[in-house]
This record gives sequence, structure tokens and C-alpha cells, in this order.
Amino acid sequence: MASQFIFQTYSFPPLALVAIRMPVAGLILYAIFRPARPKARFSAFILFSVVGLWVVQYTYLLTIASSNAATGTLFQFLSLPMIAAFEILASKARATPALVVAVAIATLGTAELVAGTSTGALALLVSPLAIAAGLISAATAAYYIIASKPLLKAYGSVTVTAWGLMVGSLVATPVGLVPLSRYALPVGSGYGELLLLLSLVVVLGTVLSFLLYFKGLETISPTEAGIAAAMEPITAAVVSFLVLHVILTPFQYLGAALIFASVAIIIMKGRLQAETSLS
Repeated sequence: MASQFIFQTYSFPPLALVAIRMPVAGLILYAIFRPARPKARFSAFILFSVVGLWVVQYTYLLTIASSNAATGTLFQFLSLPMIAAFEILASKARATPALVVAVAIATLGTAELVAGTSTGALALLVSPLAIAAGLISAATAAYYIIASKPLLKAYGSVTVTAWGLMVGSLVATPVGLVPLSRYALPVGSGYGELLLLLSLVVVLGTVLSFLLYFKGLETISPTEAGIAAAMEPITAAVVSFLVLHVILTPFQYLGAALIFASVAIIIMKGRLQAETSLS
């Protein structure tokens, strides 16, 4: 929510925000925990840091800047059905009816989210840029969730988070310095509130969110992590309505419900498999 306020009120560039949040958050974690530099699987670590952490943050923020926080968060929530589809294609999971239905419902929900008018007719409600950025954000979120599992097993959540952010910032910082150098504070605005919002994005939205999420992934599966993340889109939609007065159409809310339903199907399927294996 702080990110959307920064974009709307201060016209702050998304690339510049990523260029600030990644190195600062990484350095904060390094200063506190002093984790050793990862040595084994370093090429995989670089790919995870850049393609995963940097791209997912930039495309997520670009989606918010091009639409709103609720839409950006809902798009990223598609990562769980994408993980299910990946596991089917990679033959890591059978294409059961439940998984096929979940992926199909998620696809329909996305269509309603971006093109569902109050009359039910199709009309593009989200810009093509927001759609492209949102889908890339979901895909890269699915990637970093999958790619992080072996890295977390090898290094632990603190090292993965701290060094992942710092390595990713080697790309994020030089790329983001270009729009940051051209940025001018809007007339009548002060730096105090902007710095406070940037601090919230760094500390709460980056340091704590990534560290706690990766800490959870050390002991639970990506699907179970999706359960914990299920409240994020709901919270984003409620806060967007209360604070920023963002109102989605009824069919967009239907699209959100379909996305939640697809995740619920995957969660129930996982629980049934777990109960079957124990019995």
C-alpha cells in the first residue's frame, strides 16, 4: 500500500524504488546477521537473485504503478496455480482433474480481473502494461519459490535473503539510478513523508516480508506457503478501498474469488494427499 501511495502521490519511478529497497534491505540484514557469502551453487544463486528477486519486485511494483495495489497483489497470487501447472508439465505431479480445474479457474479469474465490467461484457479494465507486468510478476514469483527451496536447504533463510537482495541489487542499482537521477519531487511535496514511506517499504515490505517468507519455506512446502499468503490479496483490496478509495467492479471481485478458489482446490488436494500417505 505504501508503494501505491508513493507512485500516486510522488510519481516515484518503480525502477528507482527497487534500486533503493534491494541494496538497503540486503545491507540491513547483513549488518545484523553477518551471513557468510554463499559459495556452492553460486550460478544458481545469481540466477535466483536477478531473475527471481529483482524481476519479481520490479514487475510487481510496475503492476501497482500501472493499476493499483489490489490488482498487483492478485496478479502475483497466480504464482501458486503456475507452480501447479509447472509441476504437471515437468512431470513432478499428475495432471489430475483437480489440478486441471484449478489452473483453468485461475485463468478464468485472471480474465475477469483484467476485463470484467459491471455488465459482464469484456472490456479491458487494466492497461496492457499492467497485464504483462502482472503475469511476469506471477511467473517470476513462482520461479523464486521453486528455485529457493534447494538454496534454503543449503544456506538457510538469512543467507538467502540477505545475499539474494545484495546480489540482485548489483543489477537493480545501476538500472534504477537512471530514472532516480532524473526524478524531481512534485511541487508542494516534502521529503519527510516520502522518506518515511520508503523506510516502510524497505523494512516492512522487503526485510521482514522476504525474511519471514523464506524462513517459512525452510520448513513448509510452496503450497503451504500459499496458504499463509492467502490473506495478502484480501488485505490489499480492503486497504485499497479504505485508504486509497480503489473500487473494483463486481466481475473483478468475481475474478479474485476464482483465483482464491483455484488456490483452495490446490490446498485441499495437497491435504488429501498428505492424509492418504499417512493412512
